[in-house]
Amino acid sequence: MDGPFLWRKLTLGRARANCYILYERSSGEALIVDPGAEPSRILNLLSRLPIRKVKFIVLTHGHYDHIRAVPQLKQATHAPVLLHVDEISIYRSPWRNFSWVTLRPFLPPEPDGFIEDGDVLYLGGHPIEVLHTPGHTPGSLSLLTPQVLITGDTLLYRSVGNTWIPGASRKVLLKSLKDKILPISWDPWVLPGHGRSARLSKLKRINPVLQEARILSL
Repeated sequence: MDGPFLWRKLTLGRARANCYILYERSSGEALIVDPGAEPSRILNLLSRLPIRKVKFIVLTHGHYDHIRAVPQLKQATHAPVLLHVDEISIYRSPWRNFSWVTLRPFLPPEPDGFIEDGDVLYLGGHPIEVLHTPGHTPGSLSLLTPQVLITGDTLLYRSVGNTWIPGASRKVLLKSLKDKILPISWDPWVLPGHGRSARLSKLKRINPVLQEARILSL
């Protein structure tokens, strides 16, 4: 974990979605990515880490298993909730965020702002680049640093997020992988929205969808 950032992962809820706490060593500034369920577990972990301030709550996309704990985390940390503007129709709709399937339709609080491709967030003065990586959803985001690449459901260990659901597109997802993920020349840890983490170099070898994106002309 050489570099300014440390991170912890929690796998939460029945959907087993990953929530990440990324924090900068010297300042104690942090961001939370995809607080999808079990807010008490997230808050308990926050209390045990050397974190002075949660600066951002970032949502890689708007499906219920990545957003259900947003109200409690926002209330507890007072951090702004950020997502891509193309995701707002999914985020705001219990039908499109799929919370209806749990029999507990969920309407989250309004976001505090929007982030887009090329934006940079800072923790302790160190940059985190925002990548717009649509395909699983129109507003899917990834976050890139020299140490980690947080991908939501854009890229998983041996697969990618579903592309058969409304608003998804396999062609668009392949283009995101080809244009945004494959050109990364260093070897960050990939922290996906579900499942296990690995170095990007390993996923380039074992993930068949990444291999498909490499050879396609999109």
